[in-house]
Amino acid sequence: MALTSTRGIVLQQVKYGDTSLICQIYTQEYGRKSFLFKGIRSKKSKVHPNILQALYVVNLIFYNKDGHSISLVKDASAEIIFSHFPYDVSKSSQAMFIAEVLNKCLKEEEANPVLFSFIKNSIEYFDLLEEGSSDFHILFLVKLSKHLGFYPALRPNAQDNVFDMKEGVYKENFPGHLDYMDEYNSELLNTILNNNYGQLLGLELNKNKRNELLEYILKFYSIHIDGITRLKSFLILKEIFS
Repeated sequence: MALTSTRGIVLQQVKYGDTSLICQIYTQEYGRKSFLFKGIRSKKSKVHPNILQALYVVNLIFYNKDGHSISLVKDASAEIIFSHFPYDVSKSSQAMFIAEVLNKCLKEEEANPVLFSFIKNSIEYFDLLEEGSSDFHILFLVKLSKHLGFYPALRPNAQDNVFDMKEGVYKENFPGHLDYMDEYNSELLNTILNNNYGQLLGLELNKNKRNELLEYILKFYSIHIDGITRLKSFLILKEIFS
């Protein structure tokens, strides 16, 4: 049993016994891993459980043993002290939603430095946003799909106004199935595909348009990844932005 270290992004936590937590964390060196934080909820714990909130970036020292599905954590600390999203209801709800989506999408137990950097950099950018953050979770999901292998193809022609979610391409005519975006949301998706985060802050969707586009994006995800339709945080998010 080797003592090793890594940094990771917290996806989910569940209570284990009276004082412990088991967390799903996406790590830089090992991909997704399960960690046991023994006694972290007791008064004697040197590590505060607040560092294990959704999307927090943490440094971990843990016992790594082949064949064990859960690794015991010896020590942990927050790598980044976030300034805004943990204390803002809207942003913290978005963080919970993003973490739940990541928890369902990220299954590989191997390193993916590019994906890790994308998620970490996105979280840091999100925390610093003061205006235009209400649409961030939608922008993030679209950009994330590139790393998951089903990124929408760019619209080749102006007359291709309908996005076919099954094939992931734009078409001039409606496909022979119901899994497509209407022309308005297809245009919004095209705008997102052709711009970076900073250029997209002007979307400023109202609550109905935001929820409608998000439902389309989740439908697109559900076609390519199992389990995305059952998101507890989605209902909370809709209430927050209502």
